[in-house]
Amino acid sequence: FTRGEVLERFALPSERVVSIPHGVEPRFTPIDDDEILQRVRDRYRLPPRYLLFVGIASPRKNIDRLVRAFGALTDRERGDAHLLLVGPRGWKNARLTEALAASPIPHLIRHLGVVPDEDLPALYSLAAGVANLSSREGFGLPALEAMACGVPLVCADRTSFPEVVGDAALLVNPDDHDAIVGALATLLAGGEDVDVRRARGLARARAFTWERAAAATLEIYRRLAR
Repeated sequence: FTRGEVLERFALPSERVVSIPHGVEPRFTPIDDDEILQRVRDRYRLPPRYLLFVGIASPRKNIDRLVRAFGALTDRERGDAHLLLVGPRGWKNARLTEALAASPIPHLIRHLGVVPDEDLPALYSLAAGVANLSSREGFGLPALEAMACGVPLVCADRTSFPEVVGDAALLVNPDDHDAIVGALATLLAGGEDVDVRRARGLARARAFTWERAAAATLEIYRRLAR
């Protein structure tokens, strides 16, 4: 997606621009150590079940739509799930402030702010699901991290997300409120389809390594040096 934008904006021949995907650090893996999990649960006073968003709270992240969709779930669909937002507060998030103020369930939504990197794998692993509804992403590293931790996810069906998550995520129109509500309900309901996507995500994440990114970058230097 980003390569295509560069080619179009600068009118470059296709062979001049190469796309090299990010990798995911090895520490992003399903955490099953009870001691680590309990420590993270206690540190953030985590609810038994939650949906997770990781990223900066800027307008393109579409968190206001996520908050509104979470609030529109029926009690049965939501169950005991909370919504946790992780990351810096960002800028121009008046829409998010309004969505939080208008939510019928503000007590079920928490912003944890910036957390230490070492806590992220456990936060992912404990989540019932991860939501990434950005209207625009150059890559979408949190989606890859979630897959590597074995967490099912809902992603926007545009920009770079389809390239990264493939068929491992529930893809949804990030501008369609009803579609987002339905996807969140499906994620929370679990079942065979969600389990299959979880397994696909784990397998897909293994293809995104920093060693592979480094090798591809080195090949560019070698090609240019010939």
